[in-house]
Amino acid sequence: MQLFDFLTKINITTKFEYKFNKKIKNITQNSKEIKKGDIFISLKSKKIKSTKFIMEAINKGCIAIISDKKIPKINTKIPIIYNKELKKNLHFFLKNLYKKTPHNIIAITGTNGKTSVCWYLYQILKLNNSNVSYIGTIGEYYNNLKISNTSLTTPDICSLYRLADLHAKKGSRNFIFEASSHGISQKRIFGFPLTIAAITNITKDHLDYHKSLAEYRKVKLSLFTDYLNNNGLAIVNSTINLKRNFISKLKSKKIKLLSYGSLKDKIYIQFKKGAYFIKIYNERFILPIDFAYDFDLRNLECAIAIALHLGLSIENTFNSIANIARPPGRMQLCYPLHNRSKVYIDYAHTPDALKNILISVRKLQNIKPSVVFGCGGDRDKSKRILMGKIANRNANKVYITDDNPRSEKSANILLSIAKGCSRAILINKRENAIRKAVQDLKENEILIIAGRGHEKFQLIKNKKIPFDDLKITNSIIKKINNDQRKK
Repeated sequence: MQLFDFLTKINITTKFEYKFNKKIKNITQNSKEIKKGDIFISLKSKKIKSTKFIMEAINKGCIAIISDKKIPKINTKIPIIYNKELKKNLHFFLKNLYKKTPHNIIAITGTNGKTSVCWYLYQILKLNNSNVSYIGTIGEYYNNLKISNTSLTTPDICSLYRLADLHAKKGSRNFIFEASSHGISQKRIFGFPLTIAAITNITKDHLDYHKSLAEYRKVKLSLFTDYLNNNGLAIVNSTINLKRNFISKLKSKKIKLLSYGSLKDKIYIQFKKGAYFIKIYNERFILPIDFAYDFDLRNLECAIAIALHLGLSIENTFNSIANIARPPGRMQLCYPLHNRSKVYIDYAHTPDALKNILISVRKLQNIKPSVVFGCGGDRDKSKRILMGKIANRNANKVYITDDNPRSEKSANILLSIAKGCSRAILINKRENAIRKAVQDLKENEILIIAGRGHEKFQLIKNKKIPFDDLKITNSIIKKINNDQRKK
């Protein structure tokens, strides 16, 4: 679409020389991603001056700038358009450039389990030959291909529309993405047409940003009341207490509410008499799995609920379950050790996730696991002592180490966590902590390296340093096994 045609469609009347009427490639909010032919969206910010990003966008070849802030005169001839209600109008602008979207747009939120639900659903649909896309923490995927890595759990609204259009043109009918509390709060999904929304749980996290658990909960549930389409489907874990006002809002939007997670719900999985049974409405079926943690079951329930709503048969859905795997970095098993001990990599980085992992492993494998973990710098400090207490109560040996220290001193973070676990071993270099923990493993013991999962970098000061828990741990195990063979 040509720039002037686009401006006419979005009801912006302004006069520019005809030489500026160029073909639009994309609409982009991030100046670092600007390419020749893009329109740059400049939204005002209390913390950052926009002029720096505007100049970057101009230097990279943008053909126009639309801003909700009056920009002082700068040395450029390209069109600069002021739109006071830009944030409110942006989705309307995007719909006029990106005209295609997949038939089903599915948002998953929750403190823990977002990625797992998305990944399970993605695999179930893919195995049933239903064209499907997934955007989230572990990357951008379409059918059998990983297309790219992602920098944010929830992309900005420009990226969401661009990706949805791109995937729809590829043939995708189902677009699954993770909706983080930051993404919801910052209205990154405002105007994006959600047909299904699901929530896994609400527990303590990101209180450095949201300030209180009540505010955090309010933001999470606004996915349904503020963003889900009328006549959409809301899928909610029944452990979340829903107030009458919330349910009334859903009814007023004619949104269907489906709960899962307990025996009284329409969808529930339980282990009984040596098998996993799933209840769907008034029927019971045996699931084709032989090993699952409690959190796996809840995430699987949510994914199954969505798959069935999308029209998959019970038989086809269940046949798929035997062939799906956890997402990368979620209870991912490392190389086997010579003494038959096991090491897992997991993303658990919240108090609730850490507690669930430790308790579930002990319950299912009948052994108290050891744990390596830390807490992120410049983030919610209140959870540090709590995670220390959880490890102290539920882990065998505890090794406290770096996660992503960012601008904080690593030693200070470790000491804050250790206030909840005085018996912990403190090692401020993560690789050294992993090595020590693996070396300490005795026959048949279990170790969980928690907090970073699939992540490939550590954030220290202003640097992104390559660091992959799985690769480093496997390298350590390989050396230990080789040394053992030489004895």
